[in-house]
Amino acid sequence: MVGDVKTSDHEREHGVLSAHTTTIPMTHRKNLLELFDKSVAKEPEVIALIEGNANLSYADLDARSRRFATLLSKAGAGPDKTVAICLDRSIDLVISVLAILRSGAAYVPIDPNYPSDRISLMMEDAAPPVVITDRAHQHLFTGMSVKVVLLDELDLETLTLSKAPLPQNPATSVTFCSRPAVQVGLKVSPCTTPH
Repeated sequence: MVGDVKTSDHEREHGVLSAHTTTIPMTHRKNLLELFDKSVAKEPEVIALIEGNANLSYADLDARSRRFATLLSKAGAGPDKTVAICLDRSIDLVISVLAILRSGAAYVPIDPNYPSDRISLMMEDAAPPVVITDRAHQHLFTGMSVKVVLLDELDLETLTLSKAPLPQNPATSVTFCSRPAVQVGLKVSPCTTPH
């Protein structure tokens, strides 16, 4: 049996570390927005997102996320801030994530199916000045001191556009709940990927 094999602590540690260690050179780190902007510049008319019969090109996705980032910045999003997102998976969710990153804020993903107690704890812990949601999920934030932006009431094609700052802070703030009364968080900083 495997459990009967005797190994020293050093052998066990070395075996685990060497088996689960990968090295990727990070000499050319680019953040998500840089990679996205590169795609926009290279192929602006290529379809970036498809949802049912709706689709958006890279150029359209870029324009909408930049406009929305301007609105979010005016609403309090920015460096050292978080913005909560509570939307079903959709084109609007992707636009929102890009807009939050363009505003310089970190995003806090909130699943609309979470229990209300968990949502309250996450909102209290992250303390976002803004939450992006829609009419279907607006009730989840009733009574909370946060600006609620209803995405389905906005026309992202007519919002005013200004140049929002690039993020210099964490891209994602995720709250894990191992027990109902304990919150464990993780911030991913910055939003970079190997290239």
